[in-house]
Amino acid sequence: MTEKKKKDINKNHSRGLVSGIFNVCRGCVAQKQRSVEDPRLQISGMTPLFHNDKHAFTLIELLVVVLIIGILSAIALPQYTKAVEKARGMQAIALLASFNQAQQAYHLANGTYATSFDELDITPPWTGSSTNVSNADWNFKVYATTSSEYSARRFYLERMTGKYPHHGFGILYDVWPGRIVCMEPNGSSTQGAYCEKIFNATVTSAYDGFKYYSLP
Repeated sequence: MTEKKKKDINKNHSRGLVSGIFNVCRGCVAQKQRSVEDPRLQISGMTPLFHNDKHAFTLIELLVVVLIIGILSAIALPQYTKAVEKARGMQAIALLASFNQAQQAYHLANGTYATSFDELDITPPWTGSSTNVSNADWNFKVYATTSSEYSARRFYLERMTGKYPHHGFGILYDVWPGRIVCMEPNGSSTQGAYCEKIFNATVTSAYDGFKYYSLP
């Protein structure tokens, strides 16, 4: 056998040995990954060759989590606030509807509208005077005026706290008898944010310091 053939045989043998070692190592890595990812490989009673008992989050992973939380908060918080405000408003509308029935009954019996809560057969749920009652969140009043030009009988139910003070609902018997409308202070910095955005109401008119919206 020539010297050249011997060198070729040794060279091929070395390549085969290196390739075999590489394949064994690659198989070990794959086995480690399978033992970590697939718990079925860990219940045979045999101890895995590799353990991954500790796993630390990288800075990038933490930043991504914080970013996702921030995005979700920016989306969810305004929606939550809107839902809470709408729920409060629906309770106010239900209260107004009850007093509207009592006012209509009074008008049917007397030919005119009541000018105080005392004249109605329903009692306000809050404390105050015969024309103005309130709690921590709402102010409810009977507005009555008579002049040579017109006679006004109205219910006003306004928010007292929160993001929308003096926003609320009303019934203007001298304008829209028995109809509940949403109202906002005219010129308010939050114009449209309450009636339009939360209650999907449309602008009807503006006078007496308020802008009135028709509820759907």
